[in-house]
Amino acid sequence: MILTLRGKNFLTFPEFYIEFSAGLNAITGESGAGKTVLLRALRAITGKAVSRNVAPGSFVEATFLINKAILARASELGIDFDGEEFLIRVDFHPQKTLYRLNGHIIPKQLVKELLDGHIEIHSQHGSVKLLDPSKHHLILDKAVSNSIIHDYEVKYNQLIAVRKKLGKLHVDPSAIEREKDFIQYQITEIDKARLDPIEDGKIEMRYKKFQNAKILQQTFEILSGMLKDADDSIYAKLSTIIEELNRFRSLGYGDLLEHAQLALEEVGYLHEKLENEMEAFEVDERELVSLEERLNLLQSLKRKYGNTVEEILEMKEELEVKLEELEKLEKNKKELLKIEKELLEDLNELGSRLDYERKEVAKGLYGEVKKHLHDLKMPSAELEFRFFPEASPAAYGTSRVVLYVQTNPGANFMEIGSVASGGELSRIILAIEAAIKDSLDLGTIVFDEIDAGVGARQGHILAEKLNEIAGSTQCIVITHLPQIAEKAKKHFAVIKKATDTFAYSKIVELAGEERKREINDMIGKLGVR
Repeated sequence: MILTLRGKNFLTFPEFYIEFSAGLNAITGESGAGKTVLLRALRAITGKAVSRNVAPGSFVEATFLINKAILARASELGIDFDGEEFLIRVDFHPQKTLYRLNGHIIPKQLVKELLDGHIEIHSQHGSVKLLDPSKHHLILDKAVSNSIIHDYEVKYNQLIAVRKKLGKLHVDPSAIEREKDFIQYQITEIDKARLDPIEDGKIEMRYKKFQNAKILQQTFEILSGMLKDADDSIYAKLSTIIEELNRFRSLGYGDLLEHAQLALEEVGYLHEKLENEMEAFEVDERELVSLEERLNLLQSLKRKYGNTVEEILEMKEELEVKLEELEKLEKNKKELLKIEKELLEDLNELGSRLDYERKEVAKGLYGEVKKHLHDLKMPSAELEFRFFPEASPAAYGTSRVVLYVQTNPGANFMEIGSVASGGELSRIILAIEAAIKDSLDLGTIVFDEIDAGVGARQGHILAEKLNEIAGSTQCIVITHLPQIAEKAKKHFAVIKKATDTFAYSKIVELAGEERKREINDMIGKLGVR
């Protein structure tokens, strides 16, 4: 349900703000005042295309009340809501249009998917479900067993997955062989290197030491002298300290003597380590060549397979898995074909049950719609759902369902979208919506001048039907009929204003005497107060 709609610099509106109520909301105003602009704002909020004439820097935004259906859809799309409401905002810029959900930029498609099935916008020549033949089955599915629909969807998704795997098997066999040979070559190349992350790390360190052997030798010789070899070495100084402290050991300085002796041992140990390390600086040319060859091999493998030895080994595992998949590909073909055949059999059986249930629902729906059409002064109109078997199971079933209508006795049945008269189409749509209102899970239905072509005599009936639907689903109706405006819980009027330089639109909520005057003006009682 839409709680609020707000905009700024949107087409003919410098700004607008509307607070809708549950139930029936009416929007009235003279032709050309800007009522359709509000429809465009609603279309923009739901992710549909808007006129390119929208001024840069303008925006529209709407607050929605969260219900179970929206919460479930959001969960499927990975959207988390905090609270009972959410806000969608559309900002129009010269090069792009930005969509925001609760302040966070999101793709336009995500907005469309979130609100699909939550808001329907009906215009004189367009309706989300009723005028789209690919969605006519959804009208019936409101009352069809959910278990059959669920089972069919599960099996169909499995069929798509199987066919996707089979599609890989249709690749040129020689291309698969070439890919297998190349992968095997890569695996063999890595295997021949006999990689060891620890040993190869030591080799790289050994080579670096060889590269810096001269400066290391010089540095370690200086350090060795400072520690022990020179006359004024640390070792010599510590020895003198020990001699002096030993003289006063009996006076309680034994602990100092021990620390000095430990320090001397540490200096001796460090000196020994340096001496041993200097022996390693003697470069063996054969070893150096061997190290260079190993490092060149490692660098070559790193350029191809990863930045480290660990990453190269991980790549080898991935290549082995890929090779195994390719080798199993043809082997799996027979099994996949068998599964495909079984799934097709299951889908055809479920599709037949689905067709049967849909036809039973259609029979019950005919009577309800016929009753509403009679109320709307179309007693001769007929409708029927026709089932066209598909050559292969489709996402919606094994038959394509199309709604056909006959507006007059003796006339040909035609698809509902082909009905020539806007007034007849409006009434047929309303009759169907009224018939299925109890099974609608929509949050909001928007009717754009659904009263077009409907005479004043049928106006009160049309208003009653809209009021019936509004009992369970929020309705926003752009209308010229006073009967509809009278039934509305909230009544808004779009007014066109003009200055010396430009014209603009504004919308106001009417109540009390203002509302009475507007309805009287709509009736034609100008001047009545």
